[in-house]
This record gives sequence, structure tokens and C-alpha cells, in this order.
Amino acid sequence: MANLKAYAKIDSEDEAVNRIQEQLEFILNPLIKTAILDGVLLRNVNLSTTPTRVEHKLNRKHLGYFIVDKDAAADVYSMQSSETMPNKFIKLVSTAPVNVSIWIF
Repeated sequence: MANLKAYAKIDSEDEAVNRIQEQLEFILNPLIKTAILDGVLLRNVNLSTTPTRVEHKLNRKHLGYFIVDKDAAADVYSMQSSETMPNKFIKLVSTAPVNVSIWIF
């Protein structure tokens, strides 16, 4: 879902179609510009107490992430300040071995 494109109207001679498109543009474009929606779900990422580089597939530096599922009691932390390729990877570490699913945006 990364790299969302803005809604683009198509010119029409039908005034009703133009009004509908204007409303769609008014509603959709602010949503599309919401950074959190421009992300990728990474499933079954294995983390441990040593830093793990995870390819995030955004092709840009990430803005944030959420852990959306985990199979053990563990906290997850970013070590991004030490990541040498932030446009491709996020570096994560957990307080215990855990498999997680991550929404990264």
C-alpha cells in the first residue's frame, strides 16, 4: 500500500458526475495524505534480544510503526539511529524472543 496516489478527477460534461467527483476528491485526498495509511504490513517477523534488521519495503525512511500482533510477552524497541540503510531497513530489538506482525509507515 506504500506510495498512495491522490484521487484525480476526470472531466465530464455531466454536472452530476462532476459534483460526485468533487466530493470524492474532498473526502479521499486528505485520507490518502494521512501518513499512517501509506504503509506495509510485515507478518511473522522473528525478533530477539539482539538487534534484527527488518526489510520494510517502503523505499523511503519510515515514519513510525505499530506492533499489531505478537506471540509472546515482549516489548519491542527501534534501534534506528544505528541503521545504516534507513530507506530499506528498520532495526528492532525485543526484550524476549517473539514473532510479531508490524504495520510500518
